[in-house]
Amino acid sequence: MMPSLEIIADQVKCTHGATVSDLAGEEIFYLQSRGISVMDARKILISAFVAEMTRNVACDRTKARIAAAVELLTPTVDTGLNAKYAEYASI
Repeated sequence: MMPSLEIIADQVKCTHGATVSDLAGEEIFYLQSRGISVMDARKILISAFVAEMTRNVACDRTKARIAAAVELLTPTVDTGLNAKYAEYASI
C-alpha cells in the first residue's frame, strides 16, 4: 500500500512532513541497566525501529538490503562513522 493524500477541495494547499530525532535516553539507559553497552543499545533500538518499518515489505531481498544499509550507517566506535557517539562508549 502506497501512502497517499486525497484532496477534495479546489483551493486547498497541502503539504506533508517528517521529523527526525535521536534515540530516547531512557531507552538507552534501560538497556544499559541490563549490562548492554551504549553502542549495542543504539544498534538494538535502531534495528528494532527498522524491523517495525519494514514488517510489511513483501520482498525478503528488499528487507535484507535495507537491513544491510542500516547496519553500514549505524554509528560505531570501531569504525568512527560518528564521533558524536564515541563519548558514550566509556559510560
